[in-house]
Amino acid sequence: MTAYIHIHTLSEGHSDSINSLAFSRCRQYLASGSDDKCAIIWKLDGGSVLYRLLLDSSVTVVFWHPTLRDTVIIGCEDSNLCQLRHLWIDDFERKDFDLGADGPVHCLKYDAHTRYFALGIGHHIYVTHESHESSGLGVSFKVPQLSEEFTCNNTQPKPV
Repeated sequence: MTAYIHIHTLSEGHSDSINSLAFSRCRQYLASGSDDKCAIIWKLDGGSVLYRLLLDSSVTVVFWHPTLRDTVIIGCEDSNLCQLRHLWIDDFERKDFDLGADGPVHCLKYDAHTRYFALGIGHHIYVTHESHESSGLGVSFKVPQLSEEFTCNNTQPKPV
């Protein structure tokens, strides 16, 4: 017997392979991204589609911002990012970022303490720092200098 109990099969949204899924902070919504160039926001209670956003290329990763309420960041195959804010207002805000990188955005990670946002694109990691706490994703993609505090107690790397 499995420890997982089937609740929904969300099959009426995408027309191609799904690449990424992310639950919202409130656990009431699910974001999905697909090769059909769509990002979808699902309402988990009932499994309905709330938003469907068509982008210029396949969606490779979706990410709910951990500190900005109602904010989803979408990474695409063409190395672009899209940030959606204030999703539950009729006039939600959309910002598009052209990273000028070569390759798809494969992964995203955010550190709430430092407000660093890291993106894995090809064999590079791009790091940005949010310019304002309330503005969301920053647009400067320079790798920050590591401080002593950030180097995890100055432990030396060990050979593998």
